[in-house]
Amino acid sequence: MYSPEIIAAILGFSGVIITRALVPLIAYWWQASRSRYQNYFKSTFHDFQETQSALEHIRNTTTADRAVILKTENNGGRPKVGTPIYSTVMYESSNIKTPTLGQRWEKQLIDSEYATILGALLSDAAGEIIIEVEGLEKDSLLKNLYLRDGIKRSKLFFISAKENYLVYLSINMTHGEPLEAFEKDIIREEVSKLQKIFNRNGD
Repeated sequence: MYSPEIIAAILGFSGVIITRALVPLIAYWWQASRSRYQNYFKSTFHDFQETQSALEHIRNTTTADRAVILKTENNGGRPKVGTPIYSTVMYESSNIKTPTLGQRWEKQLIDSEYATILGALLSDAAGEIIIEVEGLEKDSLLKNLYLRDGIKRSKLFFISAKENYLVYLSINMTHGEPLEAFEKDIIREEVSKLQKIFNRNGD
């Protein structure tokens, strides 16, 4: 039977070997994790810049007064009429005279009219819907919001959808005139960019 001194020496020697073996592994894991997180944050920041840049470009080169990307959820299920649907602003670009939505539109429970509009957006082949504020239901959620902010016309564009959410672009105008051909083309290009960004990220 080994003496306590020999056992302690063996354990101490084993500990040195284990420590020497683990140090490189821990260092490798730390470096790999650090690199992975750095790449993730770089990618996320780049996507944020691209998204915000697209909204700014739409607002600065067309007659749009506000461009907003929203995310609609149904408590884990895909948004559909007849179930509670919540809408939140993700990104926004607004001119000086048009109020920003920001915290005014976070986890907003939408009404049946808005849910029907989003349903139409999902089923539309071109993935876009025009909203004339005058034609909205009296005292509805969207009509009250648009009248308060001076919006006369709005256009929604499909960006991305999964089983549990819908992402869409809302372009708001304080004038009631249709968009010019060059404006439509600018928006088409930016919508295509946004679709690529959100589809590669799954957000």
